[in-house]
Amino acid sequence: MGGLLIDARRWVRLAARSRVGARSEHAVRRALGGLEAEGWRLRHSVPWGGRGDIDSVAIAPTGIGFAIECKARTFDARHLIHARQTAAWLYRHRRRWCRRGALPVLCVVRAHGLEGVEDGVLVVSLDRLVSVLRAGAGTSPRPGFLAS
Repeated sequence: MGGLLIDARRWVRLAARSRVGARSEHAVRRALGGLEAEGWRLRHSVPWGGRGDIDSVAIAPTGIGFAIECKARTFDARHLIHARQTAAWLYRHRRRWCRRGALPVLCVVRAHGLEGVEDGVLVVSLDRLVSVLRAGAGTSPRPGFLAS
């Protein structure tokens, strides 16, 4: 009986984490939605050669793609590696989408004011996501962001 109780608790925790993840991905989809009016193309839950999927892909009118992975609050080195792998896969296997390259992005949905590059990955909070993508694609007044 004790084993069943421990197993049930584990499944409840996993379900809660899945719910948080789904909400985070939905928030990113909502934030990206406005880019379509500017000529961006969006794809969500894109299957890739690794485990799982790419949460969102944003393709700028300039031909630069962004492989966006979502995290609710925190991230670690494994998440940065995963983001780099998905962007590399995207460029190799969906080159017609991102003819000028694909950049890895990690969006930490519940953070605020987060914007920078860590181990080759754009790490941003949801409130900065769209402006950072525009700057990275060269479609905003902040084209020097990635050079710093």
